Amino acid sequence: MATDDTPATVAICFTQGHNEKLVIEQVQHEGLVDMLFRSGYRLGKIETWVSWQKLCDYQVLVIGSPQEGLLEESEIKAIIEFVNSGGSLFLISDEGGDAKARSNLNEVAKHFGFTFTPGIIVDTVDYSEKQEYVRPRITARHFITREVAQIVFASGCDIEIQDESLTVLAASGPNAMRNPWKDGEWGEAEPAPDRPLIIVKRHGQGKVVACGNFSIITSISKTYGLFAADNFTLVGNIFAWLANKKAEDVSSKSDVVHMNIAVEDDLFYWMEGEIKDKQRFESVNALVNFA
Repeated sequence: MATDDTPATVAICFTQGHNEKLVIEQVQHEGLVDMLFRSGYRLGKIETWVSWQKLCDYQVLVIGSPQEGLLEESEIKAIIEFVNSGGSLFLISDEGGDAKARSNLNEVAKHFGFTFTPGIIVDTVDYSEKQEYVRPRITARHFITREVAQIVFASGCDIEIQDESLTVLAASGPNAMRNPWKDGEWGEAEPAPDRPLIIVKRHGQGKVVACGNFSIITSISKTYGLFAADNFTLVGNIFAWLANKKAEDVSSKSDVVHMNIAVEDDLFYWMEGEIKDKQRFESVNALVNFA
């Protein structure tokens, strides 16, 4: 799994053994899967328990909002060791956090200095269509926020930070409120300005990204999902940063990075022909760098 160099083909693993919302075969994730395939990533999944042996085949692990599914202690230890040894981790929660989902994703998150809060962020001023579809502030210049001016964060939770070395990429606005999830129902709204919504961290030899919103990776609605505002660019940058072992947090012109590029179908099939049929180039990377 972990080497000093980024492999030619980065393998991304999705956990599927804890009733995760993120199931790559579902229609709502066609946009995400298409993005990742076109970017040259190899996708896989773990449908049972997570182990070190299974993780060794991957460079990036995604845990997409488990619902009424608990990670075992041995699985959590394997995930922590995966990151310590150079793997990248993407944790995704959603409204209500663990309390509403009846999961224990925070048992993983707390080892990296943060937890997802049991609530939902709304905004009475800066929102898109509904007050739950908030438009956060981009708060840091980072590889992941390149060319990202505005995102939509719909029906998500905020993040409590315990480790000050974490970097907050997106935060709630000055008029944001949080409705807490308590005793099986939503409570009274309370002020929640400047709350972390998306964070990143380097940990050991690896990297961690956490997002309190699941819908940002779905492609059912253009109002709040993958294709809303600059969400597509943000998500593409997240995977590019996680996939690149050598990518700096703030990229420079000399960096060699994996990046998501949207191309027309005709161009995509021409590139495929140049590589597979005519064998003029070894990979998309070689073709792009030649151009």
